[in-house]
Amino acid sequence: MQFIRQDSKIDSRNINKLLSRYGKVQVGLNPQAITDDIERLKIKADNSKNKLYVKNCWRLVDYLKKLNRVATQNDTINLEFKHNGKFIVSDPIEVRKFDGFNVQTTDYFDLMGKYVMTLDYSNLINGLALELGYYDLGYSIDEIEEKLADIGIVATYDSKDLGDFLEDNLYRTLYGLRIEDSSYLAPDGKSVYDYYGEKVTDRISYIGMLDSTARKTMAIITADVLTEALNNKYDVELAGVYKDSLVLLIPSECNTEEVSSKLGQPEVARLFGRKFLFEPAITIY
Repeated sequence: MQFIRQDSKIDSRNINKLLSRYGKVQVGLNPQAITDDIERLKIKADNSKNKLYVKNCWRLVDYLKKLNRVATQNDTINLEFKHNGKFIVSDPIEVRKFDGFNVQTTDYFDLMGKYVMTLDYSNLINGLALELGYYDLGYSIDEIEEKLADIGIVATYDSKDLGDFLEDNLYRTLYGLRIEDSSYLAPDGKSVYDYYGEKVTDRISYIGMLDSTARKTMAIITADVLTEALNNKYDVELAGVYKDSLVLLIPSECNTEEVSSKLGQPEVARLFGRKFLFEPAITIY
């Protein structure tokens, strides 16, 4: 169990040392799968009357076309992850997930002889979104305090104790809202802070605040998971870091139940002055 502190500072040197060992992976790309999704998205764009949705469809098509050029020109690529001082990034392709379109880069990887393990922390990211934007999600602090009256500030509680406040897709819901009021709004009213206290210049929408919070959180979790892999001498490879999840490759000869039990550790975060524990959803295929 790891505690994600709001004053956490990511040690780039340490995380890059871990990434130099676990964040280099050779993968193939499936050009046919990419082409199929391009055609699917073109049809969706043509059939939609929502201008924003159509715009996002074509942005995604542009990304997939660039990815497809890489796929057709290379049998395999040497994918490398690094921490750039703020977030974890990948090269030579950008590994991304597009919520609402059922598209994520790792789905196009050809991975013969390896298991794929996903550690999904969506519930944690939704919890952080609730902390950042509860007012604009329709809640008052009095309402929240009344609901959490029996939850103390010392012990750690299961995230389920947040009850109906912790809904699915809170992150995505808040992503589309303007900032009217937030406890993370700067005193001058001209900027906001992310969960970790770093100023974000986007004062209009929650996008900058949420992106910064989610990507830093996943960098912290990545460091935790890879440290656990190092301590247990697991021969795993990092294949994707998204805003809500990690994708790891496990050799076929490994005991996947043991590896997932060791690496899929819960994370604790402080919300509304209280500590809540969030278990990752683990899938292996």
